[in-house]
Amino acid sequence: MTAAAVGAITGAVIVLARRSIVDVPTVLLALCTVALLLRFKKLPEPVIVAGGALIGLVAYPLMHR
Repeated sequence: MTAAAVGAITGAVIVLARRSIVDVPTVLLALCTVALLLRFKKLPEPVIVAGGALIGLVAYPLMHR
């Protein structure tokens, strides 16, 4: 990877994170995701997305009663 590609990806991550991490549950989900990625180096992206979707499907009804 070149420095320009790393910079572009980092910039995109910062913009997306600022717009999507807005409350305590999303902060917790983001921290758990980072922990899983640090623990399991070869965790496939679809597994991460599916896990987040399942957590969202369970948490959303509990939070919006």
